Amino acid sequence: MDFFRNFLDSVLPAKEWSITFSGLQEPWLRALLLAVALSVLLFSWMGLRTFPWGKGLLIMLLRTLATLALVFMTLEPQVELKDTARIRNKVALILDNSKSMSIKAEGEGRFEGIKKFLLGNKAFLELLERDFDLDFLSFSDQVKEVSRKVLEEGMPLEGTSTDLATMLRSIKKRYQGKPVSGFLLFSDGADTSSVPIQEKLEELEKLAGELPAPLFAFSPAPEGYKDIAITEVSSDSFAFVRNPWHIQLTIKVKGYSNLTLPVTLKEGENIILSRPLELLPGKETYIVTMKAVPYSLGSTLYTVTVPPLADELVSENNSVSVMVHVIRDKVRVLHLCGRPSWDELFLRRILKKDPSVDLISFFILRTPTDLVEASSRELSLIPFPAEELFTKVLESFDLVIFQNFDYRPYDSTFLRFAYYLANVQKFVKETGGGFLMVGGELAFAHGGYDGTPIEDILPVQLNEERDTIDTQNFRFLLTPQGMSHPITTLEYDTERNQKTWSDLPELRGLNMISATKAGAITLGVHPQGKQPVL
Repeated sequence: MDFFRNFLDSVLPAKEWSITFSGLQEPWLRALLLAVALSVLLFSWMGLRTFPWGKGLLIMLLRTLATLALVFMTLEPQVELKDTARIRNKVALILDNSKSMSIKAEGEGRFEGIKKFLLGNKAFLELLERDFDLDFLSFSDQVKEVSRKVLEEGMPLEGTSTDLATMLRSIKKRYQGKPVSGFLLFSDGADTSSVPIQEKLEELEKLAGELPAPLFAFSPAPEGYKDIAITEVSSDSFAFVRNPWHIQLTIKVKGYSNLTLPVTLKEGENIILSRPLELLPGKETYIVTMKAVPYSLGSTLYTVTVPPLADELVSENNSVSVMVHVIRDKVRVLHLCGRPSWDELFLRRILKKDPSVDLISFFILRTPTDLVEASSRELSLIPFPAEELFTKVLESFDLVIFQNFDYRPYDSTFLRFAYYLANVQKFVKETGGGFLMVGGELAFAHGGYDGTPIEDILPVQLNEERDTIDTQNFRFLLTPQGMSHPITTLEYDTERNQKTWSDLPELRGLNMISATKAGAITLGVHPQGKQPVL
């Protein structure tokens, strides 16, 4: 089939073609025909196995050709050829050539300002000419077609009147029933008709609504206008969750100085960042860079705004919105372990083995309170980077694991680890990060976490005086919730899952806690005291 298609493409390069079958219309009949043909060939081949090899191959080839001929005759394949021509939609640029367009504003004529604007956006014009059939029209006393050269060479501004309603009626008549995508009108809006202003506006609104495509109107700025505009935006259309996304803005200011305005970045309806923009005398262009850290997957709308001032010419250009698709590169995990152990080795290997996990792991071999005779420069061990982990890069992680980790050796006036625990609490409650505490003699109440911000995000209540550690071996028992929970489902069948857990080796020791919190889900308990297994 590919060969046949390539052959047709080579001999009929200017055609659009397709293959149809007029013999059998129903798909199930075609499938049945092919099944019968294959069965005939299969049984024919089996019947020829006793023939000499050369003779059998020749007979099989002839039978195959005959079967294919019968299939083609039954299906009646046809090649349908089409001559197609793409008709592009039109876009009309309508230029006002009345005498009022020669009036100077900001040192140049109004029409010259429009020319400068269009030529300054040459890439946009080229994009229009690539995708649409672009018409250039002029209007004043009448609407007529002009050449694109008017943007380079200019055109006579000799029109004695400007009647916008008559222009709209003419445009409607010219493009009625034609494929048109839009109209771009460039005029100073100086309508010279004698109709009262209120009636004129109502008529223009009615006529614009009757046009076969949307109308976009542009006007040269008046003398001495004031405006603040976000003219350019540079940003990526995608971002990685929990990683910084940057946006760069070009803001042009006309007519303002010695002011400080806030530039605000919003995620949806929430303000996430605001930066002051100081307007200096003689400076019109400002570059502002801002960043945001998305915490959820999917499409997120970011909006940057500069508050409009009361005497601004246009306020709509004071804001810009960007849709960003937030994706996940890897699940980032911060793993802190109080001391090396087989449990720590197992967990770290499991996480490192998963290609979708980006693991940062630390296990403590010495603390600031340990007595070391050698100087720090002579030790190969690096200091624990608590400041960087818990203040600068914490929000870039998806999960934080404390495995038998005691924070108290790092909690001093200088190290302030209790402050870092508050950051972990904020990481969970405000940004939706995950936190896991693995038991041990340095975890839960024995790690001094009762009364700290960490206890607030744990599903259990801690009490240093009442909580103990049971070092006896025991066999883990699943609760009814644990029978079907994804974490404890080793087999999809409930009975097989329970048997698999009962066949596992015994666990050695557990942290005895005071109670679980309301809403906590217990997946497994100790067989005697029914204590949750931590």
